[in-house]
Amino acid sequence: AGVSDPPLIGIIPGAFYLEHKNTGADGSQLAPIFQSLNCRAELVPVESFGSLAKNAAIVADWLSRHHQERVALISLSKGSADVKIALGLPNAAELFRNVHAWVSVSGLPQGTPLVGWLRGQPLRRLGVCLLLRLRGQRYSVVEELRQEPAGPLATWPSVPAHLRVIHILS
Repeated sequence: AGVSDPPLIGIIPGAFYLEHKNTGADGSQLAPIFQSLNCRAELVPVESFGSLAKNAAIVADWLSRHHQERVALISLSKGSADVKIALGLPNAAELFRNVHAWVSVSGLPQGTPLVGWLRGQPLRRLGVCLLLRLRGQRYSVVEELRQEPAGPLATWPSVPAHLRVIHILS
């Protein structure tokens, strides 16, 4: 692929994108836009509410399978935290060598203060724990999204010099 060829767009969806397709967290509204620009767009098949480590490994696997192509990543909500963790993997320089842009849309790369709030609401926390358990998901993923100095999202990994990172808040 030449430098002027359109990149492959990897869409990293947000949390619960499988359960709540109406939210747009699956990026389905973005794919037709990119296709109209002659760009291929693919959903990176992360777990719907997977741990940061598991989803980062899925992102890494997807990037390794597309290592011959120019890539741009679009992450939605929690997907941004998944990409940030992937950037911290030991082989990130190799994985991201063909990734020229990462656009984080309403992302949570620093986590969310809602985790701390939820900790102070024991009944709501219990309700969230029960709901996640019924869905076969884990509350520990919620805890990974905490905004704390010791949290997994507190610091930024090295970002390759060629990678343009754009955060869009909405």
